[in-house]
Amino acid sequence: VGLNFRMKKILIGGGTGFIGRAITRTLAESGWEVWSISRCRGRANTITWGDVERNGIPTCDAVINLAGENAFQPFKKWDEKYKDAVLQSRVNSTRLLANSIAAASHPPTSWVTTSAEGYYPASRDKLFTEYSEVDSNDEGHNYFTKMCVQWEESGNLPKHCPTRHSIIRVGLVLGKDGGILRQMYYQYKLGAGGPVGTGDYYFNWIHWQDVARMYQFAVESSSVSGVLNGVAPQPVLQREFARALGNVMCRPAILTTPGWMMRLMFGSERAQLVMSGKQVLPRRAQDLGFTFNYPDLTSCLRDLV
Repeated sequence: VGLNFRMKKILIGGGTGFIGRAITRTLAESGWEVWSISRCRGRANTITWGDVERNGIPTCDAVINLAGENAFQPFKKWDEKYKDAVLQSRVNSTRLLANSIAAASHPPTSWVTTSAEGYYPASRDKLFTEYSEVDSNDEGHNYFTKMCVQWEESGNLPKHCPTRHSIIRVGLVLGKDGGILRQMYYQYKLGAGGPVGTGDYYFNWIHWQDVARMYQFAVESSSVSGVLNGVAPQPVLQREFARALGNVMCRPAILTTPGWMMRLMFGSERAQLVMSGKQVLPRRAQDLGFTFNYPDLTSCLRDLV
């Protein structure tokens, strides 16, 4: 008996970065044919942003966008030119794909865009979930919160478009192959780890496998649309994170990185974002049925270190 089987196809903007590689691996292992949108052609299963501008998106079942300039390159001057590049790289790529989806004769079933937990303003006492109403006049709003609003709005589709749209507000992704943990690994290995600044602010982390699975969940679950917080259900204070990482690596974690050093590396605005967190929970994601493989920090770090 012949079976008419067609592998589902997904297109990922920014698929070659740290999170993009994690999502690509997870989806490919689940039977998806994964294509990336990149600045230049060269790899198999790759198209360029220029191809999308000229021809729109190819026929596919789902589209994810992760593209955006790294906002935390150390010692890079945090001036208006760099700020604009960070914003426009996110907004322009997302808007291009949203417009291409809306114009497609056979639009994809699912469209998943990326935002960040920086959407929520810094707060020492508020707890934020996907259900939280965020007032743009709240104290704690800054360049990053305003950037996230524009980033999210750029992915909106017209009402007539049947494609289901989800937004994932990603926290600090922990993994061996990139992100903040790789940057911190050798510092802790040498016994030089510890709190950053006071360490008395929340650190909204997530294991790379869980964030990749959340994107897959948003793509494949017909009941899922709207915002999901891409963070683990147990945020910790940064000093607690430092202590946990030191314990797992059997190293002390008592050397404080002073705030002035962070300001020297990143500039005052970016340093302030790092050292003034907020508590974010994935309540709606869990209400919709998403489960975490690594819900607590110790199990996460033991897997990665």
